[in-house]
Amino acid sequence: PGAGDANDPTDAALVPNVLEFQKTGLATGKVYGFRLRAYNARGSTYSVWSRIKVAAEPLQTDPPYQEIRLSSSTTIALAWNVPDLMGGLAVGYKVYRNSGHGTDVSSVPDPTCGMELNPAPQRCILTGLTPGENYLVRMTTTNEVGDGPLSIAASVASATVPAQITTLKNTDSRWNPPKLDFGWSAPADNGATIFNYESQILELHTGGVNAWSGGGTALLPYTSTQLIINANLLRGKQYKLRVKAENRMGQGDWSEWSSLTEPPRGYTLNSPDVPPNFGRHSDPAVA
Repeated sequence: PGAGDANDPTDAALVPNVLEFQKTGLATGKVYGFRLRAYNARGSTYSVWSRIKVAAEPLQTDPPYQEIRLSSSTTIALAWNVPDLMGGLAVGYKVYRNSGHGTDVSSVPDPTCGMELNPAPQRCILTGLTPGENYLVRMTTTNEVGDGPLSIAASVASATVPAQITTLKNTDSRWNPPKLDFGWSAPADNGATIFNYESQILELHTGGVNAWSGGGTALLPYTSTQLIINANLLRGKQYKLRVKAENRMGQGDWSEWSSLTEPPRGYTLNSPDVPPNFGRHSDPAVA
């Protein structure tokens, strides 16, 4: 610093109280060597060389997002995008969260994410959470220079879509007017209350599929696990049905199709009448 003669330690133009220096026009991400020369009346001394990279802390990370189908009732699967690293190399990521509704985000990173020193992949799973709880999550990206600013908080939940229904049964049928009855047990809600069911019924004689929904919402749930179909059916034809549950995280996977081998096998038929007059024939027995 200063504008004096570098070879004259007594030059008055040398500035002794400037303790910083800014060099412009450098290439982002490049490493440059610098050393410092100190003067007194006797002479000068050089510092060791210091290698400094042209970089800054990362920019603010976008809010992370939840990977719902990789989450569970006690875990949250998070993913995020890499921000501008400002010429540096990513070192890792820190995730901060609160302890649920009405609490502040902690100043200490969540230890279960485990990405503080792992620059890839850009995802982790927070564990040990309260089932169905809502959490606020913020995160920062770290490069060689330091931590970037915290992201805006994202609202996520320790929950996922309902489990697949595995208990679907065709429980009854009728020929005239045609009717089919189905039933199932409610699957695991996986941290979020089930509020609706949807189904599809397949006409085996045409291959056509008709959809049905209970129309439930979080405010007005439809939770019946019995379905009676008595419209758009033909007598004596065979059908099969599948069903899935829905909660605030989304819709679960479809069940398997209802059985075509267990009675009533999806047919719009009554059970056979009881055979009348069954007994020994009146003809003499033949030895």
